[in-house]
Amino acid sequence: MDEENYTAVVPTYLFDFNGTANGGNDTEGYLNVTTEMPVRYARPMYGFVMPFLLLVTIVANTLIVVVLSKRHMRTPTNVVLMSMALSDMFTLLFPAPWLFYMYTLGNHYKPLSPVESCYAWYAMNEVIPTLFHTASIWLTLALAVQR
Repeated sequence: MDEENYTAVVPTYLFDFNGTANGGNDTEGYLNVTTEMPVRYARPMYGFVMPFLLLVTIVANTLIVVVLSKRHMRTPTNVVLMSMALSDMFTLLFPAPWLFYMYTLGNHYKPLSPVESCYAWYAMNEVIPTLFHTASIWLTLALAVQR
């Protein structure tokens, strides 16, 4: 059985932002994981490299937050640096459970159900990481302006 032809089920009205649902059953539309990135590349990157990167990111950024949050280290520059560390950590932390489930555990070929989990997949892999990444960029700009 060719695992690359399977998709994660997502209702089509998930991407219909004009306020109207497309109707039909909940499996009318599909989010094909292989269209975002081929599985032969996504599986090694998200399944094997990402857990290692997550571990390094959590350890490094936790150490940064612990050091910079000490009372004698609280300066405006260090507050911005600590916020950047938290934003960068959350950028990877939110999609990590989903990527671990899909690619490390090899469930990328199975349909994603129930429908609520499809919404959670979209929010935690697209929306929330983008918010934290954008916050990190703005914090970098704030650091540059401060300097």
